[in-house]
Amino acid sequence: ALCAVFICLIAVSAGGGAFAYFSHGSDSLLPSIAVPDATALPTERVRAETASAVLRPQYQPSPVEREWARLVAEVDPRECQHAWSNGSRLMARLERDVASSAVFEQSSSFTVGPESQGAALVWPIEPLVSFLRWPAALSPGHTTRAAIMNKSYYQLAPVRAGSRRFLFFDIGASLYSSARAGGDGGSSLRWFRNRYQNLTGSPQPFDHIYAWEGQEYNATVLWDSFPAQVVPFVSYYNVRADARPNAKHNPLRVLTQVARLDDHVVMKLDVDHQATQVALIQQVLGNRRISALIDELFWEHEVAGSAMGCPRLWKGRSGHGWSTMRFDTSQGRGGTLAESYELFGRLRSLGIAAHSWV
Repeated sequence: ALCAVFICLIAVSAGGGAFAYFSHGSDSLLPSIAVPDATALPTERVRAETASAVLRPQYQPSPVEREWARLVAEVDPRECQHAWSNGSRLMARLERDVASSAVFEQSSSFTVGPESQGAALVWPIEPLVSFLRWPAALSPGHTTRAAIMNKSYYQLAPVRAGSRRFLFFDIGASLYSSARAGGDGGSSLRWFRNRYQNLTGSPQPFDHIYAWEGQEYNATVLWDSFPAQVVPFVSYYNVRADARPNAKHNPLRVLTQVARLDDHVVMKLDVDHQATQVALIQQVLGNRRISALIDELFWEHEVAGSAMGCPRLWKGRSGHGWSTMRFDTSQGRGGTLAESYELFGRLRSLGIAAHSWV
C-alpha cells in the first residue's frame, strides 16, 4: 500500500539517491501459510494481480544492523542471564555501540523509485540491534524498566498525504485508556492515536480503527474507556484473534476485505500468544496480497534469548517481562532471538516498516 502514492511524492522530491536492494536470509526459515486464492472475492483477485505491479520500498540495513544480525546468529542465545550479563559478547558489543552512538546514528533505510524519471525517496527506520528494544537498554545507566519500555527511538514511516484512507489495526488492543490486567506496556490505542496526531497534525489521524482483544470486558467499561470523538471510527471485536486462514476473526482476512492498495495501513500485533502471533506473521510473509496492503507493523515477538526474560537485569520484579514464558526453540518455530531478527528482516525486505513493539 505504501508505494502506490509514494510514486506521486517522488516527482516532487528534491532529494537524490540510488536504489538499495536487500535480501535478508533464507525465505525458507518458516513455512508459509497462504490464504487460498480460490476463496478470494473477484475484487481480491484483482488486488492480488495489481499488487505485483506496485512499486514497493526497497530495504537497506545499516552496517550496525548487519553486524548485530551476524553476532546474534553466531551466539544464538537461548537463555538471558549469561547472554546479557556484564562481560558477555553481546553486552561488550552493546556497550561499544552505545558509547560510539552507532546504534542511534546508523539508521537503516527504505528507498522508493524512480521507475523512469524523478528522484528517489529515502526515509530512515531504526536499526535492528541488541535484544530488539530501545538500543541503549541495559547499557550503563539504563538498566531500568523505563529503559526497556522506551518507545522514543521508533522512526515511523511517512504517512502518505495522497492515500485514500488511514487505517489502524490493533491486534491485542486492551482498553483505550489502559492495558489489560497484568499488562506491562500501557494502552496501545491511546499511544498510537497520540503519536499519529503529532505526526499528521490531525486531531483524528485514523479514518478507521479495527481492534481485537481476547480479554472479555463489560461493554460499559470498554466503551467508557474511549473518548466520545473516537467511538464513531472504531470497530472493536472483544474476541481472541484467530490465526486460522480465512477464520471469521482472522484480522488479516478482515484486512483483505476492507483495505485497498491506496490506503495507508498501520498494524500492531501483541496478543501474548506465541503460536497465534507467529502464524499471523507467516501469513503476511507467505501471501503477497496481504503484505502489499501493510505499510507499517509493530510486533512484540516474545522469544528465548532476549533480556526480556531476565527482569533482574533491568531491576524488574519476579514474573515481569517474559520470565514466566516457555519457548519452542526448535529450528523454524520462531522461538529464538536469532529467528526474530530473521523474521523482522524478512518483513522489512517486503517493504513493510516493521518495528519491535514493547
